[in-house]
Amino acid sequence: MHKSFLAAFFVICGWCSAHAGKALNPIQFGLLDAKTAVERYDVLYKTHREAKKTNAPVSYKGIQTIDLEIPLGAKRIPLTDHTDFAGVSIYVTNNTAKAYLFELAQGKKSIEVTNAQVDEGDFTSINELRRGRFLVIVEDSLPWVKQRIGYKYGAIRKDILLVEDGKAENRVVSPYNNSWSKAKAYYCPISHEKKEIKNLKLFRQPGNKDLAFFVTISNQNNVVLSDIEIHTPQDTLLNDAAIAITNCTNIKFYHITIDGTYSRKDHSGYGVTMNNVWNSSFYKFRGHGNWGVFGNNNVNYATFNSCDINRFDIHCYGRDIHFMKCVFRNLYNQFSSVFGEVTFANCEFCNFIPVSFESSYNAYTRFQLKVNNCIITDVGKKNFFIKAGDIDNKNSNERPELSRKEWPDIFIDGLTIVTNGNQDYRLSNYSKKSIQMSEETIPTKIEIKRIRYEKPSM
Repeated sequence: MHKSFLAAFFVICGWCSAHAGKALNPIQFGLLDAKTAVERYDVLYKTHREAKKTNAPVSYKGIQTIDLEIPLGAKRIPLTDHTDFAGVSIYVTNNTAKAYLFELAQGKKSIEVTNAQVDEGDFTSINELRRGRFLVIVEDSLPWVKQRIGYKYGAIRKDILLVEDGKAENRVVSPYNNSWSKAKAYYCPISHEKKEIKNLKLFRQPGNKDLAFFVTISNQNNVVLSDIEIHTPQDTLLNDAAIAITNCTNIKFYHITIDGTYSRKDHSGYGVTMNNVWNSSFYKFRGHGNWGVFGNNNVNYATFNSCDINRFDIHCYGRDIHFMKCVFRNLYNQFSSVFGEVTFANCEFCNFIPVSFESSYNAYTRFQLKVNNCIITDVGKKNFFIKAGDIDNKNSNERPELSRKEWPDIFIDGLTIVTNGNQDYRLSNYSKKSIQMSEETIPTKIEIKRIRYEKPSM
């Protein structure tokens, strides 16, 4: 536990009025009088619950530190459109059951759509979607991957469309208008207004008996998370999902730090997990964890600029991922059934595999892999650019889109490889059980220019 007395928890500096800017503040709801960490949790819940009634902003201005504990049966603290934690450091203890501290969410309703409407992005014939701005959440009732090899589950593909006056602004990852797909859909109204969650340092305490996640965001558009740090101690807890984004469009991360996760090198746990997200962007995002900071499914269009991470992962189903001026360290990026483009521009890979295909999904698709002016350092045993999985076709996928294994078309223009001069570096590395490429496998187009080898500087 954080040992400071309650008097040291709060520094009231410039909190002029309980109603300044019409924002609600936990001080108004008795934070200074709360005597235990559980009482302080209750105060935060009451503050945000009251703000939720009118969608009022919440500000933590004047509060320096909060030491809180998640009580048994705790409800998630609801967020409104604007939450400014104002630089507060929150130290959280959880000895009950895994829980999210905060939630920005709304419900959704089912709606009948056709496969053709989904592909065309035209819902003007549907009364509920004809006027206004909506998210349309699409799910294929027929499995994308029936069973993941070595696991007891498969994969269901999902897409999300941003619809205004019946017309979608974006498109699905892969078509639905065929006899082997069956789209079911949900919708919810949204606005143009930006939602903000910002200026927080969250410390998950050593010795917690269960997981305390930060925030879950679902069925939302235009959410910006900025200037947030999440610190996690080395621990025995696993299966982290500190920030969860589900069924969302236009999500932005600015100046986010994920310092550790509840995971091991041989067991999963993520700093950020996204499922069914279109148009996510990350600027100066720094994240590292034992298993890897990202774990995602159904991601359509994501951009990274000036980030430092140890893994970006699309377990299954995605399109168009772009990295610019990023540093990747110690692990790998992983993709399964990705379409469109995956691009790396002016990036550095340090002891890192840039592209890995997860063979257990058996979902290999054609996309464009483009590499421009990148550098590879600290090669070690990771002396290949692509971990290409299995190239035989013994295990066929029932989906026609995945029935044949395909590999990306590869375009490299500018790649510096720093080695000691006695080590080779390969474009691809296949699994040991793959010996020869099946005749059914479609060949890949490869164009490589401006490859340079350098010795490490002394």
